[in-house]
Amino acid sequence: MELTVELTRDAAAKLGKEKTYGHFINGEWVEGETGNTIALENPATRKVLAHIQSGNASDVARAVEAAATARATTLALPD
Repeated sequence: MELTVELTRDAAAKLGKEKTYGHFINGEWVEGETGNTIALENPATRKVLAHIQSGNASDVARAVEAAATARATTLALPD
């Protein structure tokens, strides 16, 4: 692949976009129940780096249930 001005601009645009990250539950990235996000800022510059999902009690319950299921599955494996 040849490095061109267009490719460089495209790469810079992708790097400059703020991403939104969800919760990693049961092996996959999922949104929080409310869909609300929290801005993740660089404390030195106050620049927003990304957004993260804001979790609630239902999200925690979903994660705990997935973890309990995974634990039970792991314990059932032969030694």
